[in-house]
Amino acid sequence: MTGFGRLVASVGVAGAAALGVGTMATPALQAEAGVVAAEAEAPKLIVMKFHADWCGRCRAMEAPTTQARAALVDEPVLFVTFDFTDQSTARQAEFLANVTGYETVWGTYERQTGFSLVVNTESGEVVTELRTPDAAAIEASIREHL
Repeated sequence: MTGFGRLVASVGVAGAAALGVGTMATPALQAEAGVVAAEAEAPKLIVMKFHADWCGRCRAMEAPTTQARAALVDEPVLFVTFDFTDQSTARQAEFLANVTGYETVWGTYERQTGFSLVVNTESGEVVTELRTPDAAAIEASIREHL
């Protein structure tokens, strides 16, 4: 089961929504939760944003990342944020890393901010780092790995 699949299986559809990672789920979980919807596509990539409100680079990358996300709305890409603004949000980020199965990525980049990682959900490997505040470059880099 992929990291995303482990997430939904462990916290359920409502729990995944509460974590801010969307409510995509397998048909079995949808039926279990009483959700009536077409089969949702699993993401091929996860863009993991390492963020803190006090980080200048994070603020510079916010709008370009949002623009790239909007341009990729029809693509199988899940955007999640690991927020290190304070102790509470950092703890929540740690929980998110654990339930998604990305503890290794978490351990490698823990508490660093101002960038995003693009992770292939099938292999679990980081395929690229996004460190530029350029929406077109962010979008192109993500599309390159779809």
